[in-house]
Amino acid sequence: MIIVFILFSSLFSNYHSSISDKLLIYISPNLTKNVHTDLKDILYGFESFLKYAHLHKFTVNIYLSKKIFECNCPWEISSFVCELDRTIAAITSAYFRVNPGLNISIILCEEDKFNLEEIKFHEHVDNIYQNLNNNIINFDEREKLFKKYCLFNYENINNYTKKHTFKKINLKKYDKIKILNINLPELKIDQKRVLITGGSGFIGSYIVENFLNEGHQVIVLDNNFCSDFKNIEHLISNNNLCFINWDITKNYTINDKLTDVLHFASIPSPEFYYKHPLETLRTGLIGTEYAYNLAKKHKSKFLFASTSEFYGDPDVNPQPEYYRGNVSCIGKRSQYDQSKRFAEAYLNYFAKLDEVDVRIVRIFNTYGPRMLLNDGRIVTNFLKSFFSNNLFYIHGSGNQTRSFCYVMDLVDGILRLFNYNFEDRSTVKDKTFNIGNQTELSINDSVKIMNQVIFKNLNQECSIEIIDPIDLDDPKQRRPDLTRAEKILGYSPKINFITGFEMIFKYYLNI
Repeated sequence: MIIVFILFSSLFSNYHSSISDKLLIYISPNLTKNVHTDLKDILYGFESFLKYAHLHKFTVNIYLSKKIFECNCPWEISSFVCELDRTIAAITSAYFRVNPGLNISIILCEEDKFNLEEIKFHEHVDNIYQNLNNNIINFDEREKLFKKYCLFNYENINNYTKKHTFKKINLKKYDKIKILNINLPELKIDQKRVLITGGSGFIGSYIVENFLNEGHQVIVLDNNFCSDFKNIEHLISNNNLCFINWDITKNYTINDKLTDVLHFASIPSPEFYYKHPLETLRTGLIGTEYAYNLAKKHKSKFLFASTSEFYGDPDVNPQPEYYRGNVSCIGKRSQYDQSKRFAEAYLNYFAKLDEVDVRIVRIFNTYGPRMLLNDGRIVTNFLKSFFSNNLFYIHGSGNQTRSFCYVMDLVDGILRLFNYNFEDRSTVKDKTFNIGNQTELSINDSVKIMNQVIFKNLNQECSIEIIDPIDLDDPKQRRPDLTRAEKILGYSPKINFITGFEMIFKYYLNI
């Protein structure tokens, strides 16, 4: 007899199951019409499931809707369940890339044709696949391996069972909630007390500085994983600042009154999220849920820092806020892109139920002082190459485009969104805005500008070499449609790329 073990979580029935002692399965709640979730259950439950399978050498079948290849706007009715499946695919892809040896299949199903009583099982025992899976450890090669060997259509599978015996297993393990104590003066009349996650990061530090300059109190949560405490070190003597070294994926709360929560913590730079895909997902999903819960607890405003990566490799240019995007949920960048997309869907879903004032800023390519030179972005890669006397590599033709926004222009737009007085009936959709610079430059043209600035200042240039592209999901074009931001928020960036790059170049030249 076939025995099916179902690993129940508090949110899904038919969440995970195991056949005999060889095969574990996961069935999307989207297929069983039993959809309700919170983010920590997805990661603590599903990632624990993958770890369990890996440790005990199980084969894994994951049943998802074929709609994982469709993108939705986060306020659409179907977005929540669609992005849930896409996120499960992103977690699976990320886990596979960094854990050789797991025998895994994602099986894509038509929702109206999936029959829970006649589940088809795929026995993934391809010897070539297994040898490659055990021996290939390069992240890029494992991504190709995943795409080639791990995706299947439900209708192409012949093995199935009609008789199930169920046994419940629970793999969930949650952190105990930690109360974080703050040491700040009693609030004055009209004084804000804002929590800023990621406040010692590149962008977050400017937001912290702004609130302190206006006389408000600021609590910064950051563990400096991909940020730098030096960004706010000059502010630490301010009695209105409280810095707490904290990993935002660890459960926490604050009982002292908060007026606002601004969630900037993430792992946004390619150099970091390529190497740490699971940490990126935890930060983007669990970190967002904990920060949002804090805003809900204090009935405070919640501003979420999303990204232009929401749009992926767009086939619409410029990208307006209502564009659904063209985003791979299993590619090399999916852990970052998908964590932001699902976080947006989550906030749209729950903000209405919880009556929380949620605002979302989609940040386009931003540069300026305080960036980490090893963050893997174009401007910092160029500066790092020049200062280390190395070649700067252009991947592909160099005709792919970006729109570079100087950090102070970005901060101006964020604060305009934060301070705007929306009508009471406004939805999260109404309060979601692109912020960036609409001037579009090819990589080739931006490199020429950067070299012109360096030559003007030092009579030197950075040497260039063109190489083959390394990331198939790399956007071919990127430009924000700022129509709504300009019309509603009065936002218009002022600093062009020549001026902005000269400022960041002189900053790093003098430190």
